[in-house]
Amino acid sequence: MKLKSLILPALNALVWGLIAFEGFEGEKGVQARVGGVSLGQVQYYVVLPLVILILAVIPAAILSQTKWSRLGNVWSVICLLAILPYGYFAGGGM
Repeated sequence: MKLKSLILPALNALVWGLIAFEGFEGEKGVQARVGGVSLGQVQYYVVLPLVILILAVIPAAILSQTKWSRLGNVWSVICLLAILPYGYFAGGGM
């Protein structure tokens, strides 16, 4: 098993998992204070990070165990760079 090639998928899992967790916790806090959360907020702050997490980790982890481990690393870097536009829009575009 190639453990060195699993570093980037693990980093992706950590980053996108924390973003999804924080989105979930934030939605619970808003729901407790305001009483309701729109579906768009749930999709953007919870569902989208989970989808990116799945799309980032599974192919990269599978590719990292084959002879195409460099392709898995490139895929992981691309998915990590996806945090930049996500953070821009999640922060209100400021």
